[in-house]
Amino acid sequence: MLNTRSQAVESTEHVIADLDFALNGFREQKVLYDENAYAQMIKRLLLMKKGTYPSIPDMGIGISTYRFQDIDRLVAGDLRNAIQDQINQYIPELPLERIDIAKVAYKGDYILYIDIAITSPVVKKISFAYMQKGRSIISSHITVEKQKLITE
Repeated sequence: MLNTRSQAVESTEHVIADLDFALNGFREQKVLYDENAYAQMIKRLLLMKKGTYPSIPDMGIGISTYRFQDIDRLVAGDLRNAIQDQINQYIPELPLERIDIAKVAYKGDYILYIDIAITSPVVKKISFAYMQKGRSIISSHITVEKQKLITE
């Protein structure tokens, strides 16, 4: 006779989940899973300033403290290292492959693109775009690109 408890434990996969502030269609707190949870966690790290949580003073990057127009190769390298360090420390289960950073001038404002490539059977890349006017981020967009099957 098989032990059903051990079968259930063996078949359990590692699931990543994160709570969202929005409500779902049943007026319950929304839960994000897998790639959407990763995107939400990274977004929080990008936007959070160091010292936001006194018990974890080194958590956060504070992307709004960067002047996008002043980002050059050196600053982009420092930012890339900061993002990688934060992900390695606070989201260690994320299979990080590489981080690409680029900025574009658009009508006098600047857009910062951050592409995070992931080695995962489900997710290929999580992309963030932030538009800054002066010292304020006025717009943001997140895209999660999933792996495509050969049949798609």
